[in-house]
Amino acid sequence: MGSVAATATSRRRRLSRIAPGEWGLAKLQLPQHFVDAEFTPHEADREAAWELYIELATRISTQPLPPGQGVEATALESLHSLFATTHEIMKRHGRDARAFARIGIAVLNRIVRPLLRQGASLA
Repeated sequence: MGSVAATATSRRRRLSRIAPGEWGLAKLQLPQHFVDAEFTPHEADREAAWELYIELATRISTQPLPPGQGVEATALESLHSLFATTHEIMKRHGRDARAFARIGIAVLNRIVRPLLRQGASLA
């Protein structure tokens, strides 16, 4: 168990060294059926997006799960906790990160929530 925690900590450190500007993403246009928004981030949006990126990149639910080598329930719990994590990030960055909040809420409601419903029906 210690090696898993050490690996996650190491990954977080590597990712935190990459500045948001190095992503090469200045603007993001999303399909209209997903959310009618063009994401042209302000600094608060970039900071909030970076926080969520670190959270996503270090979760079991975003890593390949070979058959028989993982616990699906743990992955589903990790996905479910994204609601609280995203909510906390939105509260911390407030109104200055409106674009991030619009996209974050759409992702939670249109992608994560249906995925959790589907996973719950399989359990």
